[in-house]
Amino acid sequence: MADKKINGRTFKVEPILAIQALELQGRLVKVLGPAMGRLPEVIRLASDKNADPALANVAALQIMMDVFSNISSREYSELVRDIVELAKVQGPSGHFDQVDIDGVFTGDLGSLYPVVIFVLQEQFSDFFSGLLGNGNRAKKIAS
Repeated sequence: MADKKINGRTFKVEPILAIQALELQGRLVKVLGPAMGRLPEVIRLASDKNADPALANVAALQIMMDVFSNISSREYSELVRDIVELAKVQGPSGHFDQVDIDGVFTGDLGSLYPVVIFVLQEQFSDFFSGLLGNGNRAKKIAS
């Protein structure tokens, strides 16, 4: 379980069931296609406290451009909704409630993509760090 303050609000993510993770991962792979190689870098930038957050946002926008060339806007919005609604947001009482994309992000779209990145980072960081590690090992072996 992890939480993160994004634009003044605290979001929390808890691990999802393995089958849900696999299904989401499958959707991401299908949608991201050739852009999939960029996702580990976005996650790395988002999790690096010393990295410029703008770099992660630029990388995320590049992925979005690739995604829009592969799917309809409806498929895209449903995927983004399903990702952010895995998070909870802390209300004024201090209680965490499940994110409702329209209730939480209407008028605050600037927080939407940082929450998407946060959710993906928390749900799949071990998967992507494994890929990054395997890629680094492969480069060492090849040289």
